[in-house]
Amino acid sequence: MLRSTFAGLNTMYRGISTNRTSLETTGHNMTNSSVEGYSRQMVNQAATMADGTYSSYGQVYIGSGTDALSITRARDVYADKQYQRDNADMEYDYARQKNYQKLEVIFNDSEDTGIRNAISTFTKSLTNIVGKGEDKDLRDLIVESAKKMTSYIAEAAENLQKQIEAEYDDLQILANRANTLIEGIVQANKAIALAEAPGGYANDLRDERDNLVDELSGYMSISVTENQANGMYTVVCNGASIVNGITKIPLTVGPKYDDGRQPGIPNKYYGVTDYNLELGDTGVMLDTLSGSLAAKFDNIAEDKSYIDELVSLSAFLLSDFNAQHKMGIGVSNFSFSKLNDTGVDAMDMDSIVELLNGYTGVNFFGEEGKAYLWDSENNCLNVVGQTVKIEPRTDTDPDPQSTDTSQHHFYDFTVTTEKVDHSNDLNGLQIINALKVTTEMQTDLGKFAARSLNNASQISYEVTNPYDLDTAPDIWKAYVPDVSESEQVMRFTLDTMRRPGGGEDSRDKDNNRDQLNNIADGSNSQLLYRIMNQNKDKEMATVYSTESALDGMGVQNHYRLAMMTLSVNSEAMNVKVLAQEDLLDQVIQWRTSVAGVNWDEELTNMIMFQQGYSACSRCLTTMDEMLDRLINSTGVVGR
Repeated sequence: MLRSTFAGLNTMYRGISTNRTSLETTGHNMTNSSVEGYSRQMVNQAATMADGTYSSYGQVYIGSGTDALSITRARDVYADKQYQRDNADMEYDYARQKNYQKLEVIFNDSEDTGIRNAISTFTKSLTNIVGKGEDKDLRDLIVESAKKMTSYIAEAAENLQKQIEAEYDDLQILANRANTLIEGIVQANKAIALAEAPGGYANDLRDERDNLVDELSGYMSISVTENQANGMYTVVCNGASIVNGITKIPLTVGPKYDDGRQPGIPNKYYGVTDYNLELGDTGVMLDTLSGSLAAKFDNIAEDKSYIDELVSLSAFLLSDFNAQHKMGIGVSNFSFSKLNDTGVDAMDMDSIVELLNGYTGVNFFGEEGKAYLWDSENNCLNVVGQTVKIEPRTDTDPDPQSTDTSQHHFYDFTVTTEKVDHSNDLNGLQIINALKVTTEMQTDLGKFAARSLNNASQISYEVTNPYDLDTAPDIWKAYVPDVSESEQVMRFTLDTMRRPGGGEDSRDKDNNRDQLNNIADGSNSQLLYRIMNQNKDKEMATVYSTESALDGMGVQNHYRLAMMTLSVNSEAMNVKVLAQEDLLDQVIQWRTSVAGVNWDEELTNMIMFQQGYSACSRCLTTMDEMLDRLINSTGVVGR
């Protein structure tokens, strides 16, 4: 078999065509070098089938040139998968970092306007009154600093609510953007399948689709596989195929009603409306595992946890602080006027009873006439009605250890509590909203119980209804109700504290004033201070029948620990973000080294393909001259 006369021309033509295609692809790479997500393309060349011919020694094969088999992208699928994983983690960390920054603004204690400063000011004010119980300004400082503290706690809770609502708003925006990307991937699948049906690769469409996939990976953790038959992608998130060729499942922020309304899930505990991320209209919730969508839910949970911290603080003040405050006695405005040179005995029984009834067993926070009991099992405050009535008895009991004529007046404390009705339970923000200084405390500063009742008198108990006092300390416990009993009756004695010997000189008016009004030493105020500052490992001297909302910690230490946790977690997230950025940068460099356009390489290719094109053209010209000589200049003999 002889080769065609024009076989050499075909060989050169293929060389010219292939080099031209390669040169044009090089130009395409260079012009798109700055386009984000563009993948370098290259022409895959291969030698064409050789022509067989015969020589004197048998058959030989003569090459017929080269051809462009395909134009493909330089892409590393493993680098792509690594990028998608790390990008999801990166966006998750970014969203978490921003939320911590917002939390630090809400609990900004760097200035004198934060909760920590307000708690500290209130706590210190409790010690200022020691020995100065009659000082109205000091009592006013206690009340005002308490009002400031409660207002800061309420403000922080309100800001946390707003932050949670903002996170849900962002969730809706992110879900809508993710749906746009999902739709874009589906449309790209269709376009690629149509373009590649005749053969070849739609490289630029594939780049566009991969860009959509890369962006989608920032919203959720995804796994991508390609159908080799038609080139379509399947995108799976946590087992759910959100894209399968030309079908998709959009994300829905729900729940939704059949009519399309989106009511959400009312959450009275935190005062917000919660939402789920669902798969279309299936009602099936989707956990995206990572990415910014997952971060939104974790941010919301984090924000709620700090509302929980404020709830615990508020519950402690309403329960434990109030219980200790009720164990003391305030100062009556009328009591001093009844003291005269004849001593405390000049106060008649009715005045003493009036003093005790008006300034003993008073709430500092919340509402008067209520008892707030912490229910750790249900994480709420049981609110029960409570009435306290002090009545004198007619019998007296002389002190057997005293030689004077002092009398020990007996009084009965009748503490009546209502049965616990769980419809009156306070939960979540209801507890924070209930944390206000009582109206009675604000209108009558004398009601602040600065001194413990037992320090004002010698106490003895007589229980007429079952009440466990076996482990009771030497302080008054009548106002920690046992809700299993509707009434407890307790007896104490009030010693008039007349000094032995009688006579005018034996009566110390100032000492009697302190003893009778039960305010000057601030002993109960000291116990309140200890409650605010107690450590978890050190039990208070007081023993309560209810469980503590702070698990044995004082307000200051609990808040300090919460803020320390916030600071540590925030700093840890900052470190994690930096580490994740470095890791993602390495993956990007890895991808870029394969798919990126290198100008030095492209310029080298350009020269190489240009020289190949010129060489094939010169060879084609030479062959043309040979054929011209053969055809036009030979075979003329005999014409």
